[in-house]
Amino acid sequence: MSVSWPRAGRRGASSTEYAILVVFVAIALIAVVNTFGYKVQKLWRRDTTAYNTAVTDFRAANPAATPAQLEAAGRAAGRQAVLDGFNNGTVVAGNSIPPLTYPQYYGGAWDGFHPVGGGS
Repeated sequence: MSVSWPRAGRRGASSTEYAILVVFVAIALIAVVNTFGYKVQKLWRRDTTAYNTAVTDFRAANPAATPAQLEAAGRAAGRQAVLDGFNNGTVVAGNSIPPLTYPQYYGGAWDGFHPVGGGS
């Protein structure tokens, strides 16, 4: 998919240009979900659930937390949930039979190119 991104980062960019950028990002995300389907949807749900739980828990433990602190707690938890999905087999390498986790699949490829003993 080819997207012509607006230049929202330049000085003096209007709020309209930022809104357009948000629309482009949303379109790109929809394209990713449509391309990778169920895998991305599962991870998206994990990220959203972890994010919301972390924000709620952080707010309960720190009633005076700033929005930035809440955002940081949510992002960290969401990122970890997605990373866990790749590491624990929630998401598997799409072209592996039997299904392999990403560390198994890419670790096997690494090992194939880097044999024990440093062979050439």
